[in-house]
Amino acid sequence: MHHGSFAPTSCSNPGKYVYFTYDHTDKYQRTCYNRLYLMKKAISIIISVLIPLVSAPSLNASVTIDWTKGIIRANGLSSIVIRNGKPVDPVSGARTSLTMARNKAYRKAVEKAKQEITMTVLSMKADSQYTFRDILRIYDISRTRLSEIIENKLIRKEYPAGHFTSGCAVTLKMSDLIEIAPFSFHGDPFPTRMDNPVATEYSSLVIDTRGLNINPMIFPSVYDEKGLEIYGRNFIDVEQAAQYGMVTYAYNEQEAINLKRAGSHPYITAAVSSLKECPVISDNAVRKILNSPASIERLRRCHVIFIID
Repeated sequence: MHHGSFAPTSCSNPGKYVYFTYDHTDKYQRTCYNRLYLMKKAISIIISVLIPLVSAPSLNASVTIDWTKGIIRANGLSSIVIRNGKPVDPVSGARTSLTMARNKAYRKAVEKAKQEITMTVLSMKADSQYTFRDILRIYDISRTRLSEIIENKLIRKEYPAGHFTSGCAVTLKMSDLIEIAPFSFHGDPFPTRMDNPVATEYSSLVIDTRGLNINPMIFPSVYDEKGLEIYGRNFIDVEQAAQYGMVTYAYNEQEAINLKRAGSHPYITAAVSSLKECPVISDNAVRKILNSPASIERLRRCHVIFIID
């Protein structure tokens, strides 16, 4: 989906996206539209350049992936260029005011933070088979969606990093990454088990995956002991996933049950093994969690928590 700054035109390049040239738009508005177009184009180019360069996570101290909070944070720093005691333009070398120099330094810091976020996203696992770099290599629409997310959904915060240095901290919600993947979300019915003597309603499913080499990802699955997927992207309410994520992560049981999504009566179990870097739970656990329509509805709404190392 293209927003505000882009529109198909019926003139010389049908189907292409060009600058707005509406008659009712004054010169200032056209300039703003053109600048925004160029910014989004620049982000797309950065992503295309970075895709072949990122082969594995190579995070530095300026990037933090917080799976328990479902966010990625990155920082960018940029310094004013000083020559002969005066600020100068970093490109032309011409003298400039301190205010203008700081503004340019801040914009540079923003771009650095965006680049760090982008490199981090590319190295992250989408599911057990693909990283986001793999997906963006294949699908043009995914590159477009990532560009729009980086431009429109980052939370920015400026901070001072010295008299001549500007800093920018940006935060991205991991659940926003669901928009990037060109996956289908079928809304399939969950498998059901009616062989439990007493159906019990659970508010969530909490799985202790520690010690099993379970890697956090945006689209995880849960399997039974026969290898049948009993939780995954084909079953979920994608609107809930886009808001909260498919799975919430925690580092211990107390932290897990204190989460709002755990609810008042979570079903807590330990994974018995792993499959495709995702947890496998026992037949007994599957029978209990899939025996109640109310419990299944909680699964559909992504009330699932993994306790990780």
